[in-house]
Amino acid sequence: MSDDLPTISPEAQTFLDRNRAPSLPPFSIRPWLVRRMRQRLAQSDASVIADIESRLMADVSLTETDGVPVVSIQPANAEPGSTKYGIYVHGGAFMFGGAEDALGMLMADALGLEVVSLEYPLSPEAAYPAALDECVRAYEHITGSLGPSCVLFGASTGANLVLAMMQRIRARGLVVPAGIGLISPCADLNPSGDSRMANAVRDPVARWRNHFDKAFASYARHAEVENPLVSPIHADFTGDYPPTIITTGTRDLFLSDSVRLASRMRRAGQSPELRVHEGMWHAFLDQLDIPEATESRKEIALFLNDALSVNRSDIAEDRSATART
Repeated sequence: MSDDLPTISPEAQTFLDRNRAPSLPPFSIRPWLVRRMRQRLAQSDASVIADIESRLMADVSLTETDGVPVVSIQPANAEPGSTKYGIYVHGGAFMFGGAEDALGMLMADALGLEVVSLEYPLSPEAAYPAALDECVRAYEHITGSLGPSCVLFGASTGANLVLAMMQRIRARGLVVPAGIGLISPCADLNPSGDSRMANAVRDPVARWRNHFDKAFASYARHAEVENPLVSPIHADFTGDYPPTIITTGTRDLFLSDSVRLASRMRRAGQSPELRVHEGMWHAFLDQLDIPEATESRKEIALFLNDALSVNRSDIAEDRSATART
């Protein structure tokens, strides 16, 4: 049966034609094998990252904040002298990827803001809570240095870490971001949700059995998977919470995580924006020249920039009221 979708762009259809459901053999979580896979992925991504950097970036540089490595992404269209910025957490099943990331750069361009992309220790060398601890430490130092006018966003397992970070941020009384962006969030490390079955052979970039299931088990290690810091679908979203946008696609292996997360947040009194894109797959926003990816990045950027503007206005009003009293 033909898998052509007349409801998506020709560019997206070409991607699906070239990238059918992954048929990779099961892999073992052995450090030497994972390191080899990381090297191969980095080599395959290098030309894409170099192309984005040459076309859209003013500067991409590795630095440190409180001993944690980060990458400062300066898009060519950034407003000079702006005090607004983004903080980004990359995906990669807690096991792959790095702060110099194509999606981080593309979102910096869409936002028109500097984005600080966080590096964190990867599994299997490091298990929970090492990545979360490093991300929170970097976040605290960055917001202390650059100021409170920030948004926080992440993709896939990076979105999982964003949701876990928010629990620590709220508990410790740290600077709360003006808005949150969650791109194909992996919010539940249990094999839960209809899309894990329905999209098991429809998502062209993600497979659950023998891939994500093993990666998630390696990350969680000895922690309870139901722990809200591990599977933030179980987090407490009551009370003050930043405006949140969640984006996914109808072929996303983790579509159900987005739907369930949005429902849970609504039941807690929040009003998250849930955007589901026709025919799109897991974390599809990292594609430079697919129209749906461009549209989704613009949606998120508009939402987060609006949140920053509202947040700054509220701060100004509060300061004005304080001065009058």
